[in-house]
This record gives sequence, structure tokens and C-alpha cells, in this order.
Amino acid sequence: MKRYNDFLEELVFLDEKQSDLPLAKGKWSTKQIISHMYGWDLYLLETVLPAALSIKAVSFPSHDECNARSLKNTETFRFEKLIQQSIHLRDRLLSELNTEKYLLILEQPLTVNGITHCPKNGTQYTLAYLMHEFADHDYQHSNQIINFIKIQAK
Repeated sequence: MKRYNDFLEELVFLDEKQSDLPLAKGKWSTKQIISHMYGWDLYLLETVLPAALSIKAVSFPSHDECNARSLKNTETFRFEKLIQQSIHLRDRLLSELNTEKYLLILEQPLTVNGITHCPKNGTQYTLAYLMHEFADHDYQHSNQIINFIKIQAK
């Protein structure tokens, strides 16, 4: 998950106008994707981690609901500020995950929206598994942005 911050630091060269360009017709812009990621990091830090610690059960809202909330916040920040805030939030999330209380429960079973195992692959849900899933999510969106920037540079 730390690699995401490395990726964000590489985006500082984008100006506001470039960050607002949709990656394709009908798709999100780089700024909207970063805002989307920020929203999920905030949800992980404020909701998922405390729930995993206290009740061993986490709940996720519908993706549409969370995405809509994040996209509303896109207009709140200039791109440079959004990058800074995103790096700071991810650092807070990583720092919290590296505290003893979370390190002790990383591999303990938990439920996600009342389900004990991932429906895609049957793996028992744990905090470590969820963080791995979010790292994959980072990678997917980072690659979308990188590919878009490469195309724009041609």
C-alpha cells in the first residue's frame, strides 16, 4: 500500500487542467480517481480499522454510495492539495496499520457485510486480506492513470 504514495508523488507535474481530463469518454479524470481513492482510505481509517479491532466485523457501503461521496469532494480541493492530502491520509492509514494492536489482528478472521469468506475465491476474510484487496485496487487505478498519461504524452 506504500507504493501508492510513491505513485502520487510522481503526479505532482500534472496541472489542474490535465488532472481534470477524463481518461476516456464517460470515464473519470485523474483527479476524480485520486478523490475516489482518498474516500476509500478515509473509510478504511475511520470505519474499517476500528470495527475490525472492536467487533471483528466490518461493513462496506455500496460502491456507488461511497464513490458519489468521493466525487462530490473532487471540487473541494485543487489537484496539488488533493495529492498532498491523499499522501498524508495514506501515511496515517499505514501508520495505524503498523501499530501493535492492528499487527496482532491482521490474520484473525473477520466478517465483511456479514460474510466470512470472499465470494470470488473462497478466502477467509482477514484485515490482511482486505488490505491486499485495496492494494490491488490501488494498482488498477494507478495503471489506468499511467497509461492515460503515456497516451497524452505522444
